[in-house]
Amino acid sequence: MFAIRSVLACAAVVALVAGCGSESGQRQEPLTAAQFRMKAQSICRDASSATKRIVANVGDKPTKAQVKQLVATTVVVVRNEIEDLDRLVPPRELQDDVDAMLDSARRGNEQLRTHGMQMLLKGKEPFKDADKKSLAIGLDDCAK
Repeated sequence: MFAIRSVLACAAVVALVAGCGSESGQRQEPLTAAQFRMKAQSICRDASSATKRIVANVGDKPTKAQVKQLVATTVVVVRNEIEDLDRLVPPRELQDDVDAMLDSARRGNEQLRTHGMQMLLKGKEPFKDADKKSLAIGLDDCAK
């Protein structure tokens, strides 16, 4: 998601240059704002690390097929990141902002899934709105 924006953009540029809720069903108590931010930041850092490993595995001159696979794998990582974030129960004062951020992230991930490399090669950032919303609620690691 948000953490993969720069990594994917770099991968797309390299490709261009190379030519190519709770599980038990019970409602959990909301976290404090500090707890929510700490847990959310951790989820985003993990997703960012996973994305960086994916990009590192394709090397400096990825083929078109490798870039296509990179995008597909990244979509899965971002989907999992969104699901993990959605499982957290933010405090009431952050709920609407978190919901808006996650909705933007879902839209961005769908854009990445459907338009992938073409979008990135044109310099479009599918997670720009989600990044902005992440920063507004203090989730800097989710906007990297």
